[in-house]
Amino acid sequence: MPRGMHRVMSRVITQVVAGDDRRRVLVLLAALSAGMLTALAPTTPASALVGQEPSEEPLRIGGAAAPVEGEAGEAEGMEPDTPSATSGPERGEVGGDAGGSLQPPGAGRQETAADPDPATLFGEAVQAYESGEYGLAVSRFRQLAEIGPENASAQYNLGNALLRSGELGGAIAAYRRARSLAPRDEDVLANLQFARTSARDAIAAPDPGAVPRTLVFWHFGFSRVERIWIAVVAGLAFWSAIALVLLRRAAATRRWLAAVGGVVLIAMLASLAFDWWRGASVAVVLAPQVDARTAPEASGVVRFKLHAGTEVRALEERGDWILIALPDGERGWIESRFVERTV
Repeated sequence: MPRGMHRVMSRVITQVVAGDDRRRVLVLLAALSAGMLTALAPTTPASALVGQEPSEEPLRIGGAAAPVEGEAGEAEGMEPDTPSATSGPERGEVGGDAGGSLQPPGAGRQETAADPDPATLFGEAVQAYESGEYGLAVSRFRQLAEIGPENASAQYNLGNALLRSGELGGAIAAYRRARSLAPRDEDVLANLQFARTSARDAIAAPDPGAVPRTLVFWHFGFSRVERIWIAVVAGLAFWSAIALVLLRRAAATRRWLAAVGGVVLIAMLASLAFDWWRGASVAVVLAPQVDARTAPEASGVVRFKLHAGTEVRALEERGDWILIALPDGERGWIESRFVERTV
């Protein structure tokens, strides 16, 4: 342990053992906050992106999609833009604003002989996408998404490939995951909204309305990684201000800093805790048609039918069945193999 860190730890232990009750509580709360933030931090670096090109010339995999007709591989007349070479980064490209600068997808992760090469996978995926082999493109982009699960670009590209291959439900699920990782990305939002127009069922997606999105803007407007970093900064500001106050260097600005830092820290921790509690609360229908039954068994009476691309709330999972709910409150059990759960 470095000498400076050793002195800090010695002072912390001294405060806990010999300090008054107030300082003991504050030190223990600080340690608890640090432990929670460490546990919540993602194992994959936020900057690790899928989609490095050997030439470092970025490729744009789909912008806002536009409807076309008479072309193979389209999903209900929908087609994302095909990849094209560009001279610089644009929104919607692999490694663009959705995730940051280009880096190999496993940055900071120890490679093994069995690990696929991300650059090779990306090249094969783009080549397959451009040549119309969308099944192969889906397979390669899915591998890249598994390598970088915290990468919005990987999920976005997978959604485009799925949409071109006619898998509407899978595309919507991938776009939803990309939106959770890059909630302000315009291309992700546009393609998700565009894919939804091909869903057969006129059922509203289980997304929060305008009021909660405005009142709790930090929860819906920032990704999980961003909220973790905001919590870290707010926690540092809060405990620094508290330390200055305890050292009798109190001032109005320091008290305000402590108050603001504490409020922001609590808001971020509550937001992250809500994400953990909610989990994958949405189910997207993958099959062309699925029956919703009164009981989690094949002999249950069919209450209603759903079609590919429909998004519903997932309430409970029992064996191979999931209880889902529609916006009007109607419920039914569907087989889990026909849906994909996501955020």
